[in-house]
Amino acid sequence: MMRRIVAVVAVLIVGHLVRGGEAPARDLSDARRSERLLQITWNPNGPMPGIDELIYRIERTILEEAAKQRGWTYEQARGYLQVHHVKLTGNTAELDLFITLPEGQKGSKEFADTIVTGIRRGLADEARERAMIRLRHAMDARDDAKEKAGKLSAEMDALREELRKITGRPYTTAEGVRLSVEKMGQEQQALELDLMAQSARRKAIDRAIALETDRLQQLVKKDPIADELAKVVRAREQELVRIRQLRDTAAASESDVIKAEATLAEAMARLLERREAAMTAAGGDVLTSWNRELLNLSVDEAEKQMRYKVLTERLDRMAEASKLLDHMEQLQAERSSVQKVLEERVNDVARLEMQAMNVEPPSLVVMAAPDSKE
Repeated sequence: MMRRIVAVVAVLIVGHLVRGGEAPARDLSDARRSERLLQITWNPNGPMPGIDELIYRIERTILEEAAKQRGWTYEQARGYLQVHHVKLTGNTAELDLFITLPEGQKGSKEFADTIVTGIRRGLADEARERAMIRLRHAMDARDDAKEKAGKLSAEMDALREELRKITGRPYTTAEGVRLSVEKMGQEQQALELDLMAQSARRKAIDRAIALETDRLQQLVKKDPIADELAKVVRAREQELVRIRQLRDTAAASESDVIKAEATLAEAMARLLERREAAMTAAGGDVLTSWNRELLNLSVDEAEKQMRYKVLTERLDRMAEASKLLDHMEQLQAERSSVQKVLEERVNDVARLEMQAMNVEPPSLVVMAAPDSKE
């Protein structure tokens, strides 16, 4: 930016020097010595350049270009042109420009005015360039924040989709998942207790049925009516064996065999009926009730086992979802912070765009401008 100031000054100086060498003498003032006391004031809201470097560059460029165009050595040019830093107060700097042309040359007044014009234009260009640089930096910062916010949003969208697949529901909050996990955990514990209780009851009923069955069987064996019916069954079995043998020798017909089989079946039915009646009279209805309850317990237990399995699988998925939701909350906090930064950067860009369109260049005031022939 300071190079821009120096370049503008150099172009104006070179042009003046060339014109000064070619123009008729009557176009130039008789002055050989000139001084310009300059006061430069920068916008208090904007940055100031390094004043020492600015002076050094202006002076060096003036000397190099003057020496080149006039055929002076650099040391001779230093003797003819000098720039001094008088003082720096706040955002105001004062420079003192001295010009002493060689013997026989004139036009120091025009030369000094050319330098002042170049400095003024260079300061304006430098202010505009500084404003554009600040604007570009702000736009880069805005774009970086926008890119970061976009990446975070994309990551959050992917996380929401993953959560939907895990939980089987639209995206919910971490607190909502925690409440669901707590509720399912309570339900799981209740199922565990129910299954333990049912298992214990089923085992107790199994033992009771075994004991009761053994007791009833012993009672039935002592029933005299059942014993007599059992004798009848054995007799009918022996009769069936005899008739089948006779059929094999053609001494009996097939209908005789069928009749004997039916007689045996009838005897067996009467025996079973008697045993059942005896067992019922001895308490067999209790055994029937226990068997019915055992069946109901088995069905209910199978249902609860399935519910417990499904619930456990859901809890495992919810545990994974809870971890993802913790990460989601971190991303949300980070994105909220980035969004605030992005809004600030957008505002910065809008403000700096306005400043760049209405840039206020430093003011340059000539405090003193004496010219003399000697």
